[in-house]
Amino acid sequence: MTKNANFIVDRYDNLPSTNEKMKSLISGGLPEFAVIIANHQSAGKGQKGNTWESESGKNLTFSLLFRPDFILAQDQFIISKIVCLGILDVLSMYSGDFSIKWPNDIYFRDLKIGGILIENALYTNLIGSSVVGIGLNINQEIFYSDAPNPVSLKNITNKEFNLENMLDDILNAIYALYSEAKLIGYDNINTRYLDRLFRKDGIHPFRDGQGNFEARIDGISEYGQLILSKENGQKMTYSFKEVEFLI
Repeated sequence: MTKNANFIVDRYDNLPSTNEKMKSLISGGLPEFAVIIANHQSAGKGQKGNTWESESGKNLTFSLLFRPDFILAQDQFIISKIVCLGILDVLSMYSGDFSIKWPNDIYFRDLKIGGILIENALYTNLIGSSVVGIGLNINQEIFYSDAPNPVSLKNITNKEFNLENMLDDILNAIYALYSEAKLIGYDNINTRYLDRLFRKDGIHPFRDGQGNFEARIDGISEYGQLILSKENGQKMTYSFKEVEFLI
């Protein structure tokens, strides 16, 4: 176990899932800002239950624990915004064209470089704990799964990265935004999230339960729902998994 300036980091060579490991330890009094990282994660999950491919020792697969009792349950999407923006603040040091594909995938142009899975436990009207699982493609060069559009930071920059330094930078960036939310509120974070959305400008193709359609992103609701405006002016609001981007 090692210490970052703000986080306590516990390292494993192999785990089925860093999120599941984290959740198994919470009841034992695991402190806020604990981090569990694995060199290889054999059963990591993303949104919709998808498996996250990650070559051993090449990428970052880790989970971190928040105990954000200052965040109301209805505002829980702010955690996703904080984490996504923290990651983008670091990746943007190495290249442009990074964005957040709603709700919490990290993209380089039309390619996916990272995914986030957040599991919140509510206590009355507040968030008792938040387990944030993060997978980021850093040094992997070849992807073997049937995922349609993976990319790594090395693919983008043709450079090899020190994973320890990258982890520290990302944790510190997330911590800074988390502290901002706690001390002064969400206004700046909300504005920055909207500004960094994937395909935030123009008309783009989507699919929902009724079929394919084209629309523009009109915003994000206070509950984290995606608001789309179709070409005929009709506005539609979608929760997670109710709509997908066609890429």
